[in-house]
Amino acid sequence: MAKKKREIPKEETKAQCFRRVVSSRVVKALKAIRLVGSVTGSSYEYDPSQIASINAALTEAVAKAMAGLEGKSDGRDSFSM
Repeated sequence: MAKKKREIPKEETKAQCFRRVVSSRVVKALKAIRLVGSVTGSSYEYDPSQIASINAALTEAVAKAMAGLEGKSDGRDSFSM
């Protein structure tokens, strides 16, 4: 099922659009990060090197996101264990 596109008010400024879009995306990113953290329960087995890989990938993603906000992003994403 396709999501309905939200009506964008014609009088919305670029600053208002930015606040609307970024708020939604940050909330989604925070939820996704919480989900990553929830796999460390007793139902899974992992080693410190895997945790370090996850930490490095998340740290790099945050750094790239901040660089993008500052106009310095390369736009590439990847992760593997």
